[in-house]
Amino acid sequence: MRERPIIFSTPMVQAILAGNKTVTRRIKFNCEIGDRLWVRESYCPQMNIFGMAFEDRTPFYRADKLPLPVGHKWKPSIHMPRWACRIFLEVASVREERLQEITGEDAAKEGIRYVEGSYEMEWFTPAERESRRLKDFRTLWDSLNAKRGYPWDSNPLVKRIEFKVVQL
Repeated sequence: MRERPIIFSTPMVQAILAGNKTVTRRIKFNCEIGDRLWVRESYCPQMNIFGMAFEDRTPFYRADKLPLPVGHKWKPSIHMPRWACRIFLEVASVREERLQEITGEDAAKEGIRYVEGSYEMEWFTPAERESRRLKDFRTLWDSLNAKRGYPWDSNPLVKRIEFKVVQL
């Protein structure tokens, strides 16, 4: 078993915490079943009066939507150290597939739970809900990956990683 960091955006951290995200798709991310992933997210360490981080105190997490104390600033997820991590994931399955092979059901497992606002539109047919989830996933994918050279339309080969949250 290996342990490695994985970055998630604030909305995806919120989806993990809510139990709505159990799958992620990544390019060039190697992991195996049983590996433990520690989630890097936007955070702010608690600071002393000299501006030094307290490593023995729980940081503030942007996903919690709490206001920061005066003088504190959010740090990007890429800079989160292991000691500040609060979410650990265990890899349950890994497989390669083309990005556009995703289904509406898997888009829901990616955290795409709602359409137009913060609720699922129950009056849509299942096919309409699936189509909207796929459209929302495509938008999310392009917002995160198009600038890195992997837009939806290129249909890149991705790793589909299913995980479960674990407590240490």
